[in-house]
Amino acid sequence: MKPFGHTALTSFNLALAVASVVFGPIAFAAAADTDRRIEHIENGLIPAVLVRGEAVPSVHLSARMRDLHVPGVSIALIHHGKLEWARGFGVTRVGGRGVTAETLFQAASISKPVSTL
Repeated sequence: MKPFGHTALTSFNLALAVASVVFGPIAFAAAADTDRRIEHIENGLIPAVLVRGEAVPSVHLSARMRDLHVPGVSIALIHHGKLEWARGFGVTRVGGRGVTAETLFQAASISKPVSTL
């Protein structure tokens, strides 16, 4: 695994993948069970590009983080204008402490597209 922060592009790719799950076409189950929603996020990442007629593969968050050499992320889900849940995954850097919902990350290049939302 490469050290944290090796490129802004890698961080941007992971953030884009997470955003595709949160804002993409995947609908949440009708149940308000927070644990099931978190599990859906962890296990339901989809590729940035889909081909019509082909099965949609899903990838576990930890596998995507490993593939993109990203040691940790923090995800928050806003539902109907309110924070529904926030959780950290992975570590702050290789050999570092675990990520929590309160861990601060440098926004870097992701701040521009996020600020336009």
